Amino acid sequence: MGYISVSFLSLGLLAIFTFNLIPSRNIQIGKYWTTSIFMLICGLGITVGLFPSQCVRKINFVRTLKGSKMSFLRKKNMRLRGHHPTCGKFSSHVLQVGHKTYCAGCVGLIFGATVSLFGCFSYFFTRLSPEVSMFIFWLGFISVSCGLLQHFFLKWFNGILHFFLNILFVLGAFFLMVGISEMTSNIVIDFYLFALILYFILTRMTLSQLEHSKICTTCSSKTCNISQIDNL
Repeated sequence: MGYISVSFLSLGLLAIFTFNLIPSRNIQIGKYWTTSIFMLICGLGITVGLFPSQCVRKINFVRTLKGSKMSFLRKKNMRLRGHHPTCGKFSSHVLQVGHKTYCAGCVGLIFGATVSLFGCFSYFFTRLSPEVSMFIFWLGFISVSCGLLQHFFLKWFNGILHFFLNILFVLGAFFLMVGISEMTSNIVIDFYLFALILYFILTRMTLSQLEHSKICTTCSSKTCNISQIDNL
């Protein structure tokens, strides 16, 4: 809950700063550099999503939670699809397309980042009214919130909804950037926003890892000896 609490507190501060700080430079100039940096973050995100390290390792590491400590178990020859075990416990984490299985989270983030890149190119040549800018900001606020909260409800989700929520998560960050750039071009808010986006990414990754650990450590399956390891 700590990551989520800090995330929402930070989002609230972002809204306060956006509507109260005075622009420190020309809005048109400011939006070019903020959009360019956001495009760089999207590009890096797409690269990580396409080539996650856990997909290319021959030896897979599964995190197991014991008390407040995270320990690592090395497990060989584990059958994975979309870098998730095929035990059926991770059905809400994967997306089935034909006969292929993909990680719903990674594919959603890649798709969201790709759409955001096209949105950035369009935004370079767009000027929005204050009313539209405010609407886009709050749309981003809600979208990021939904993306952060999704991990608390994954057991009721399917892979498709998980996929779309991750798209919404990335688009939410894009909407925040656009809304802030249009309403106020203040270098303090710009740096705060990018730091916040990186923290959101860290939060999402950490919550995902904790969710995976929770599934494995509470599983009583006899077919997977990960669930049978009690002592580390």
